[in-house]
Amino acid sequence: MTAAARPAPRIAITPQPSQYLLETVAAAGGTVVPPSEPADGLIVDFGADKASVKSILDRNPGIGWIQLPSAGIEAYAEALAAHPDRTWTSAKGAYALPVAEHALALALALLRRLPERVRATSWGTPSGTSLHGLRVLVIGAGGVGLETVRLMKTFGTYVTVLRRQDIPVPSA
Repeated sequence: MTAAARPAPRIAITPQPSQYLLETVAAAGGTVVPPSEPADGLIVDFGADKASVKSILDRNPGIGWIQLPSAGIEAYAEALAAHPDRTWTSAKGAYALPVAEHALALALALLRRLPERVRATSWGTPSGTSLHGLRVLVIGAGGVGLETVRLMKTFGTYVTVLRRQDIPVPSA
């Protein structure tokens, strides 16, 4: 069967399809269907009731692929255990860059005492600490942790990474 003759995959989205997900599925050549109809795949968006995922899969044996909204899959353990034969994907790594950037922004804001400075009505006395050359502790060496290390190193920091496994982290 040629690609042109293949039917468009039917994708269910729970809880409610956002405009972005509707457009994304359509751009990839899929068709969005309600979770109550036969589907080939299921996209679980943020805000979905975790128990509903198992229920949807129980009622719809044709769903062969499930996309979870986050890197963590623990909340879906019951559904995973009940349907191990299906293909499960997570968002591991999808948020590494923006979350690490946010962590850096918060660190800089606190070092420069921005919460206090925002409320100030005069220049006050010079204060704040530069990130350059400081010691930084990063907890975890997943996607967010590794990206945080990379960003912190641009400031000439000395980075220590605390992680479960005794595996070295490059540049930390």
